[in-house]
Amino acid sequence: MTSRQSRSWRSASDRVGSHTIGIDVGSQSIKGCLLDPDGDVLAVGREGCAMHHPASGWAEQDPAEWQAGLASVVGQMLERAGVAGIFTDRPKAALHLEGGAPWPLPGRKFGAVVVTNYLHRPLIPTLIESLSAGGVLIYETFMRGNERFGKPSNPDFLLKDGELLDVVCGRFSVTAYEARIISEPHMAMVQRIAARKLSIPADQAHSR
Repeated sequence: MTSRQSRSWRSASDRVGSHTIGIDVGSQSIKGCLLDPDGDVLAVGREGCAMHHPASGWAEQDPAEWQAGLASVVGQMLERAGVAGIFTDRPKAALHLEGGAPWPLPGRKFGAVVVTNYLHRPLIPTLIESLSAGGVLIYETFMRGNERFGKPSNPDFLLKDGELLDVVCGRFSVTAYEARIISEPHMAMVQRIAARKLSIPADQAHSR
């Protein structure tokens, strides 16, 4: 645990909409759970992930397969819960977000941004700006200290102590924050946050 104040991740009561979908993207499978407003499980879903070995000592996965797997898991849960088809008209896209290319969704606003096991710092301000007021940010990735357990070990891809708190400071209401060692699916040092974007940044609200 870091020196920053930690809030219980699992006890966070703030919900996005009337139902909650939890997604776990692992190296071997994508798993999901659909909860009702009372926290009861309505349905679960699972889809396997292929691991590709293009050369000796190499292991990689195709993000397009993650996208297809995620769509499958969500579809499974909605169908099992009897609400299949509600989101079939929502647009879906696989986009390249690095390499200096312009942000591919200019002017678009979203009710939620979810980031897992990914850190490209130049993109963070754009993701924040893309959230509507009241929108939810859920961000989880590796942090300093993970080099003890394996990859990633490059500091460019590891969050600093409390970095996610700094990202949302003054602009979000933090629902849950955690920085800790996890043991599943393997030992790692992670940092994660769930926060809701304020309608008015805190510094502007105080100046009124």
